[in-house]
Amino acid sequence: MPRRVVITGLGVVCALGGDVPALAAGLADGRCGIGPLTLFPYRGRCRSAAQVPEAVPAALGALPLATARRLSRPDRFALAAAAEACRAAGLDAGGRARSAASGSHACWAPRSRPRRRR
Repeated sequence: MPRRVVITGLGVVCALGGDVPALAAGLADGRCGIGPLTLFPYRGRCRSAAQVPEAVPAALGALPLATARRLSRPDRFALAAAAEACRAAGLDAGGRARSAASGSHACWAPRSRPRRRR
């Protein structure tokens, strides 16, 4: 018997924007989220990245300030996306969900030939 999955809400924080409408608009316009790497100094060969251009403070409003300051940048993005997904699903702060899934994805191109060990 196949398992069923129900997607009730969607939340996004990505290089094209901090929410689902911004992502949809960027995709519809054919924009690319890859640009010059500006968040930190980097001396490597690659000088471009798909970086989130601005902070996403909307989901952090409900957290105590001391907790919000300790979160890493990816943690803040995950909380913002999760909060957006909960709002889209119609879940309020007092509501309970049976289960929730969160994920992130990073992609890179493999080398054309594997390195030989010496």
